[in-house]
Amino acid sequence: MGKRDKLDSLSIPLTHDIGQSSTAESVLDWIAGLSRGNSKSEEELYKYSYKKFYSVVLRYIPNHDDALEVFNTAMIKVFRHINTLEDYEKVESWIRKVIVNTALDSLRANKKNKEFFQPMDDAIRKIADHNTAPEVEYDYKYLINLVHQLPERRRMVFMLFAIEGFSHKEIAEALGITEGNSKLLLHEARKMLQQKLKKSK
Repeated sequence: MGKRDKLDSLSIPLTHDIGQSSTAESVLDWIAGLSRGNSKSEEELYKYSYKKFYSVVLRYIPNHDDALEVFNTAMIKVFRHINTLEDYEKVESWIRKVIVNTALDSLRANKKNKEFFQPMDDAIRKIADHNTAPEVEYDYKYLINLVHQLPERRRMVFMLFAIEGFSHKEIAEALGITEGNSKLLLHEARKMLQQKLKKSK
């Protein structure tokens, strides 16, 4: 049975309770098991990653079937390259980035999203108002809903920077834009969110 077949056998809504035992130490144990060809370690790391990171895929690809396909493709990459990591203490952030980049690859391959990934004109309009809105605490789900209302280019950059922790260099490489455009789009996204928050007060 190949990796794809084994992953497909796991491609169901999981009720497996990871629990408190799934600490960083457990993840490292699973990685060690993978190097020995232990299929149980592969299964446990898949389940752990599904519970922790599947929602990340849904931020970019809201259709469950498509998101699951992207997640499985990402996990194949994880299993194939995890032993090349030099710092296993950062394995979770590495898995997260593999998953996000795989989701972006899927969007790029979709012709409907082709325009988003084309190089952008340097003359993108800057937002003139630099006044910052007062900081107010809002419900997380409400804020995420506001983020999803942003124009797609700004939404993607904001999510990658503010939620996924990508640097502007990483965003530029992932989206095929310049670091300057990434910074500008992030600035515009923040201003738009501030305006939406002002209206909601």
